Amino acid sequence: MPFVTRICTQDTHFNGAIYKAGDTIILSLIGLHSHPAYWSNAQDFDPQRSEFREKSLDKRAYIPFLSGSRSCVGMRLAYQELFIALKIMLECIEFSDFNEPLKMSYGLTSKPSNHLEDYLTLRQA
Repeated sequence: MPFVTRICTQDTHFNGAIYKAGDTIILSLIGLHSHPAYWSNAQDFDPQRSEFREKSLDKRAYIPFLSGSRSCVGMRLAYQELFIALKIMLECIEFSDFNEPLKMSYGLTSKPSNHLEDYLTLRQA
């Protein structure tokens, strides 16, 4: 989901804006996960990001499953599925060198706009 909504339960001042009790707040997760205030080269896909390696990431800047009482109920299942899918991919697919920058396209979900299948070969059993 590219965004979440919340309802203000009380009047709130935040960053110079005033929100009244009952106002709906929309939080863009894609916007948060690619905000230049938190990420260097925010629009580039970089799994080796220094923010992750150096543990300098502001915890509020990356919340793929949200947090607290409203966190995703499927988070544990998603982690298990991701682990199994990654294990199968590493066992069954050979990866070629990928020398072009990976570009992302955004919609309801984020996905690579490059043709990654050109760089994958199924291993023979």
